[in-house]
Amino acid sequence: MLKVNHQFQSFEEYLSDNDNSENFSELFNGELIEVPPESGLNVEIANFLFLKFALLLGHRKVRGQGLKSPLPRE
Repeated sequence: MLKVNHQFQSFEEYLSDNDNSENFSELFNGELIEVPPESGLNVEIANFLFLKFALLLGHRKVRGQGLKSPLPRE
């Protein structure tokens, strides 16, 4: 993991920070830490689970990563 030298004092400060990067990061003990891209195996497992949940729950109730819009009401 790569560390980014920025310390956040509050969650609101973290939410307002935008570095215009395509990289994923997580907040750990007030520090923003860049996480590596997903491995191929992880993507394969996520896709498998996505398909299983979609078949079980219905495709409208399952969303992939990156979709921020709320689920539609039925």
